[in-house]
Amino acid sequence: MISTTLRSPWGVLAIVMALQAPRLARAEDQAPPPGPPPPYQVPPPGSSPPAYGAQANGPAPYAPPGYGPPGYGPQPYGAPSEAPEEMDFDETQPIPPGYTKVSRARKGLIIGGAVTLGAVYLTTTFIAAIADDINKADGSNADVSALYIPVVGPFVELGQTNSSVARFYLTLSGLGQTAGAIMLIYGLTSPKTLLVRNDQLTFAPMIGNGASGLSVVGSF
Repeated sequence: MISTTLRSPWGVLAIVMALQAPRLARAEDQAPPPGPPPPYQVPPPGSSPPAYGAQANGPAPYAPPGYGPPGYGPQPYGAPSEAPEEMDFDETQPIPPGYTKVSRARKGLIIGGAVTLGAVYLTTTFIAAIADDINKADGSNADVSALYIPVVGPFVELGQTNSSVARFYLTLSGLGQTAGAIMLIYGLTSPKTLLVRNDQLTFAPMIGNGASGLSVVGSF
């Protein structure tokens, strides 16, 4: 048995390195050679996008249910647009579902024609009444009774006066009454056709005088 005592620290370090050399050599052989990081994997079409904060090739962190990542959450829905209660009828287009074709009087023309005709006629008859009183007071034989006839009265009286002022007023009165009468007659005799939503109508059976059918009732 040979006993050797090493008194120098350099000798101890040389022995330790000699004993660890085979182990270090095996570790270097097993370690993979360094290289560039793996490329990013593109998800296939149709797959869901990666969770917010997840790494390219790593597991996605836990996310509580019901809360999606920013940019992928549920989009707010707009308020449903309500269908109009009525629409103009177009003969070249089919009737949309949920609507019924109805005929309606032309209220605008009826009201406008009646107001125009009534206002101009009442004004003319009031002037005719004043003219009658003046003629009676003066003992004149002038006759203005034609002004009490609507529409045609002013044109009849127009040929019986020599006053320029009277002619001007009678012309305006005749044209105004004629326009009002035309609007009123057209509004009464030419109803317009509309498409009205079914929930705005009331359908009721109609039975009477040996005939039966279905009537449509609505607020027009």
